[in-house]
Amino acid sequence: MLVKAAATLRQRRLRLVVFDAYRPLSVQRLLWQAKPSRRYVAPPDRGSSHNRGGGIDVALASLDGTRLEMPTGFDDFGPRARHGADGVPVEARRNADLLKSVLEAAGFKSLVDEWWHYHDPASKEWPLLDVPFEELAR
Repeated sequence: MLVKAAATLRQRRLRLVVFDAYRPLSVQRLLWQAKPSRRYVAPPDRGSSHNRGGGIDVALASLDGTRLEMPTGFDDFGPRARHGADGVPVEARRNADLLKSVLEAAGFKSLVDEWWHYHDPASKEWPLLDVPFEELAR
C-alpha cells in the first residue's frame, strides 16, 4: 500500500516523508512511561498499529525533499491537527487533503485527530511485535 501511494505521489512530482512506522513494543512501553495518556499514546498491553507494522506517520515533500506546508507540525495534537480543522492555511489544507486522498486510495485508513497518521485496517488482527531495529536490518 505504501509503494502504491508513493508511486501515485511520484506522478505528481511529490514524495512521502516518513516520521514513524514500525515501532517495537519495548519502545511503546517507554512512550507510555513518558506519557501515560490514551489520548496520545496507546497503552502497551493493547499496542497500536505501529507495533504491528501497520501504522505510518507521514507528510509530503517535493522530489528534492523540501517539505510541503501541512496543517501543523508532526505530533502537534492541537485542534488544527484534525482533518478538516478550521484555521488551517489554504495550501496546508490542500496538501493534507491530497495526502489523505492518496493514502486512502492505496488502502490506508486515517485518524480524524492526526493528519499525519495512517494505518492498514487489517493490522488490528496482526500480532504485537517487539523485534529490535537491528534485527530488521538483517
